[in-house]
Amino acid sequence: MAATFPIYINDRVRIVDNPIQWIVQTLRGKRWDDRMFYINRDCLTRRLAEEFGAISEEAASALASLPLIHPIKPDLKQARARCEDEKLVA
Repeated sequence: MAATFPIYINDRVRIVDNPIQWIVQTLRGKRWDDRMFYINRDCLTRRLAEEFGAISEEAASALASLPLIHPIKPDLKQARARCEDEKLVA
């Protein structure tokens, strides 16, 4: 079963999807703020547990249904490669 976004980890943390990555957002007042960005499902899952503790069975199931590496649109591959190179240099 494919995950439906957003995936709610709890009432203040959720995962959203965009064309190149999964984004962890936290609720501040009435606004969702982008907090962490991932292309690897296992890294995302591990970091969620470290930052926010226990994950509900429903959220864990949704996360497990994600592909290991975030799928991207073909026209964005070059942009993502450039971003990854810049992170290595920075």
